[in-house]
Order: sequence, then C-alpha cells, then structure tokens
Amino acid sequence: MRIYDGFDERATRLLFPYSDHFEQLSDGPKPEHMTILASGLVENPKKPLLLGGTWTRDEVESYSDEQIRTFLGKHDIEPPDDTSREELMEQLIGIYRDPNLRDRALITFTMPQTIAPATAAEHIAQAPSNHFVFLREDDTFAVVHCWPVKYNEGFKRSFACSEENPDETVFSPKAVFEFRQAMRRTFGPGARKVPVVYASKTTHNPHLVLVGMRKALTEFLKANKNVVQALGITEVTQDSFCAAVEAKGKLTGAMKWFTIAPQGESVVYVKTGFEKMACTKPFDLFQKECKLGQRLMSYSDVVSRIGDAGQSSHT
Repeated sequence: MRIYDGFDERATRLLFPYSDHFEQLSDGPKPEHMTILASGLVENPKKPLLLGGTWTRDEVESYSDEQIRTFLGKHDIEPPDDTSREELMEQLIGIYRDPNLRDRALITFTMPQTIAPATAAEHIAQAPSNHFVFLREDDTFAVVHCWPVKYNEGFKRSFACSEENPDETVFSPKAVFEFRQAMRRTFGPGARKVPVVYASKTTHNPHLVLVGMRKALTEFLKANKNVVQALGITEVTQDSFCAAVEAKGKLTGAMKWFTIAPQGESVVYVKTGFEKMACTKPFDLFQKECKLGQRLMSYSDVVSRIGDAGQSSHT
C-alpha cells in the first residue's frame, strides 16, 4: 500500500441535463437510475429520478392548505394569512413543482468502460440495470457508470462546459455514444433531443491519497484512526467504509457508504466540490484524470502531513 500527498486532477465529465426536458414523464412511472461500477458493484441502488413538471389541479387539490403554502414558499411566494384555499390553489397550479429540479443531470466519465461477461449477465437480465449495462457489437459488454449531479450555476462556474466535443482524445466519441444509448434506454426516444454537455476543470486536491488492494487499504484504515479522521471516515469494514458528508465547510449529518473494488488496486481519496467526502475508485480509472503528488515514504511523513504526532504505525 502507498500513500501520497494530494494530487492534481483534470476532471472531465459528460453530462445529460434531463430534468427540464422530461416534464411529460413526471405524472407517470418515473425513470429509474442506478450507479453500476465496472467491477459490477452497485454503488447507488435503483431509485426514481426526480423530474420537473408543473403542478396540476388534481395534485394540488390533494394537499392541505399548509402543504400548498410550503410549495409556494419554494418559489418565494408567501400569500397573506387570509388567502382562501381556492386562491392558494390557483397560485400553485401551473408553476414548476420544485425550481431546484431544473438543475438535475446524470454525469459520467469520458472514456468507455467494460464489464466482465459473467458480471454483466447479472445486470442485463433486469431493469433498470440493463439500461446501463448492455452488449456491444463486438460482443463485449459496456457499463455506463453514471450518477446524479446538480448542473447549476455553481457547477458551471467550476467547469468549462460546451455542447460541442472540444477534444475527441479526451471525450471519447465511443463513450458519448454509449452514454446516449443509456439515456435513451432510461428516458425513451425523447433523449435524442437533449444535448450532451462536455465539462472539464483542473484543480489541486491537498488531501491524502491511499493506493492499494482492498485488504491492505481496509486493514491500514482500521489500524490508523488519525488517518481515518483526517479523511473524514466514520467506520471501516472488511470491504467498505462510511464517509461523513460536508457541504460549505460544515458537516451535513449525512453519511455515505463506499465499497472498495474486490480486484485490482483502488484509491481512497477525498472528493471535493459542492460536497466533500472520502470516496474510492479503481486506481486505473483514477490515473486517467489525476497526477499524484509526492509519495510519503514513512509513517512519520504521514503523521507530519496530517498534523498528528501522537500516533504511530507502518505504511
């Protein structure tokens, strides 16, 4: 196992900003999404996607006056206390259910990923996993590893975004094709009309990076509470860990579990951005976008780096 002092990342992503384009689906069964890794592990189980759409009279009539006022409040509308129920309903009917839903998107990596046939078989037999795992013409199996994100002004300030491919050596046309294929399977033929967004940014991440096989990583984390604390990890098992989620420099109270890939080397690192949390990914995938900092050759270097001289162990 190896430990490094941060990394420089050129993050490149493909986005599918779906929510504002599929209002017609919001009144029926919702499209479902799940995050499947190339190892076959399910990082995020299936869940209906939050869609936009406007409030209908039938919906509004089913809510209490207090609930209607809450929905109006999301649009900064605060009717006087003596407003009648009919007037409250009329103010809500026809406006967007939740303005934040306009920012919803799915995001993925810019290079195609492949999943082993035996593992793929478990996914292609059922929906919605077969939306994201499917057979290619060359008889290999594609996996579109994607997850939800907010495509809002904060994202656009952080990333350079374009609806045209700025560099096909970075944004693989094959990855774009397979991402679009997954989106058509998820949302239907209307997905063809939604442009894919090409996004990139370069940042320095100062947090510790751990590289190694799963067993070595989990054993090291279990033995070194100061490193666990520095990474914001709250619990470690034999194959996974739980990370505390921060937003705007404060703990949110939310926790998220991550399973380390069972084969090959993985990295444990701290994801920064709108949310900050420890996470993991296969090392080969990490290397495609990141340049590791200086390797810390002794545990004393690690202790010095995290500012805790009271602990000792071995890397």
